[in-house]
Amino acid sequence: MTGSDFRIKQIILKPLLIVLLSYLCTACGSSDEAMQTDKSDFDAPTDELINLGTGTSDDLFDPLKIINVNIQMPADDFANLRAEGRTLASASSECLEDYKYTDFVADVTIDGVAIPNVEIRKKGFLGSISRIRPSLKLDFDTFVDDRTYNEMSRMTLNNNRQDPSHTHQCMAYDMFRKAGLAAPRCNLSRVTVNGEDLGIYTNIENIKKPFLKRHFGDKSGNLYEAQVADFGLYTNDKFEKKTNESENDRTDLTEVANALALDDENLIATLGQLIDIDEFIRYWAVETLIGHWDSASGNANNYYIYKHPGDGLFHYIPWGTDAAFTGVNPFKPDTGPLYKNIHIASRLYAIEQYKNQYHTTLTELLANHWNESELIAEIDRIKQLTATPESAYTSTKSFISGSGTQGEAGY
Repeated sequence: MTGSDFRIKQIILKPLLIVLLSYLCTACGSSDEAMQTDKSDFDAPTDELINLGTGTSDDLFDPLKIINVNIQMPADDFANLRAEGRTLASASSECLEDYKYTDFVADVTIDGVAIPNVEIRKKGFLGSISRIRPSLKLDFDTFVDDRTYNEMSRMTLNNNRQDPSHTHQCMAYDMFRKAGLAAPRCNLSRVTVNGEDLGIYTNIENIKKPFLKRHFGDKSGNLYEAQVADFGLYTNDKFEKKTNESENDRTDLTEVANALALDDENLIATLGQLIDIDEFIRYWAVETLIGHWDSASGNANNYYIYKHPGDGLFHYIPWGTDAAFTGVNPFKPDTGPLYKNIHIASRLYAIEQYKNQYHTTLTELLANHWNESELIAEIDRIKQLTATPESAYTSTKSFISGSGTQGEAGY
């Protein structure tokens, strides 16, 4: 797709139930990630590792192969794990911010390497929750300190319920990385539990201290997760602090909120001392380019921010990209593909200098990073790798090629 061919993509609203589920998920402003964390989740491994496997973390996220994950656990435990989760009725009556999934124990084999006594639990809120194919989190060092598999202490396995093509997440993160932005590594896995093949999952790198160290060279800054969170004097409390929690110092958020309350002239002079504006505009343009509506600029959702001690600035990190390559925001259908539904994007777009920079950046990304034939080839590679039916790829291919019409799935 060239700049001249770039056209607005539109999607029809999902069936009412799916939209309602997604609304309830975002309306409460929390996810199971935000509600169930372990202090050790964010610690970088020590030097005294028990590293199982024969490769590095890059091998665990090798995009050219499928990771085979075989899980053995008591049948009753897996039945209970499957059954856990919020119901539509309960979620509509309360946010259930204290809801926690149960931790179970399993023996796990990954590509032939046995790892006994692994902590396992279900993950997901409403949009991705499933009894048949539950999303899973595995923790290798809960019962054996500093144990890793290919240098990683845990795995996050998403069930792709909202993306039957198994393409959106990895392709989206790859687009962020190609644009020079920090994004998690990602590949596919086949998950089997007690001999039952649950099918293809997406294996996502967790946004934790090892990720921060690798991308920013310093893991000591404040990391926040955003689930329906935005900078603002009355909305900063929606950001969940994921590192340095004991200090409970959130003044860095207040500084940005105060800056965004200034007039345009003073905003320009102040905001650049708090946020990497050039990088944010590039991040924002990528979200637009890939049609990622359930995102920072599209829905104030599914992202992290990291205050880098080295430059003193906030940096954005993408998360939850299974809604990418779909188009217009179903909750704000007149806002896409230009998403500016958070405070910072809205303010910057109202200032001519930054509005022009946004459009220039989008044009550059289209010219240098959006290659339609390569994207279609990647979809075909994943289709062959996973043996997924062609019908699962129709809407994604239509989005990429710009060939969809109003009323088609995904448009």
